[in-house]
Amino acid sequence: MRGAFVAIVAALIGGCGVSFGGDDIGGLDTRTMPSRQTNDAPATTDHAATNDTSNTTSAPLQVDAGATKDAASTPASTGPMHAFVTSAIVTGNLGGVTGADALCNDLAKKAGLAGTYVAWISTTKVNAIDRVTGTGPWVRVDGQEVAKDKTQLASGQLTNPLRRTEKGDEPPVEEDRTWTATTKDGKYDGFPDCNGWAGSSGTGGVGEAEHDGSKWTALLVDEACTEVNRVYCFQQ
Repeated sequence: MRGAFVAIVAALIGGCGVSFGGDDIGGLDTRTMPSRQTNDAPATTDHAATNDTSNTTSAPLQVDAGATKDAASTPASTGPMHAFVTSAIVTGNLGGVTGADALCNDLAKKAGLAGTYVAWISTTKVNAIDRVTGTGPWVRVDGQEVAKDKTQLASGQLTNPLRRTEKGDEPPVEEDRTWTATTKDGKYDGFPDCNGWAGSSGTGGVGEAEHDGSKWTALLVDEACTEVNRVYCFQQ
């Protein structure tokens, strides 16, 4: 009888399909933790303290790998397109023209501006006007026109001063100088260019964003490459 009872109990357990394996009891928790959010806003420095370079940006900000290529090679877009002066102020060591373009594109991306941008700078080997492949018109982020086309851009007379950052802010006049080494017609001005905008020694030609005449790009003075200034950026 004892043997028969054990057999009956075993049969009942098998018929109920009870299993003590881990796969038959509960399920795996497939929830994942939310990703961390970061605040990666660019830092700026006080241009008024020109002798204090402890907080200056000595190299351009970096962008995604796809955005670090020479933006001047990107096919031109049709307008209206954006133009801005950078909110970041940087030394003349921009990492060359490629580094200056990277700065423009990084700031534009963080501000939610679409498109590809090039920096308005010249060197002994390239003119700013030749790096701009867009046909215009260009407007500031507040919608005010800067130039209707490349002809006006190289005329020495803007429709409105390019005195708005990618965020729409207006830099104070004491902090609105820009690295350019560029004449009013968009060509290299013969002033030093901080060794192709890749060196920390020497000087570089500048403009001022408060002007709509030729001084916007050609102030006809140069500053030490260790100073901090802004950069003009034009969408392509």
